[in-house]
Amino acid sequence: MQPIIRRIKRSDASEMQAAVLESVGHIRPWMDWCTPSYRLSDAVNWTQDAASKWQDGSDYRFIIEEPESGVMLGSVAIRTLCGPDLIGDLGYWLRKRALGQGHCTKAVKLAIEYGFEPVSYTHLTLPTNREV
Repeated sequence: MQPIIRRIKRSDASEMQAAVLESVGHIRPWMDWCTPSYRLSDAVNWTQDAASKWQDGSDYRFIIEEPESGVMLGSVAIRTLCGPDLIGDLGYWLRKRALGQGHCTKAVKLAIEYGFEPVSYTHLTLPTNREV
């Protein structure tokens, strides 16, 4: 099953919280926000921050999703864009049940393709779904 990436919505907060809590054991060593006390309000704040940063062009966060079930597999982001060449970094994480299946490789490829599309980063609009 090929994952898709899509722009984050406020309604993703509950699934985000569930994915984070499922994955604390393998994500926590690298991402300090991933704790056993991750609350729904933390996920709501994350979705709101994602929307705000998308608007200002500094951070493009995507949900990695199974297209058939709609289950959130994780997230991939192009972040910290700066300078005239819009240099940034790429970050990602997967929930525990999605590990070892190639989802992250496919999602990162989609994010990279998106990041190199010849468009202005001031007002990007992502289609609902992007398939590999």
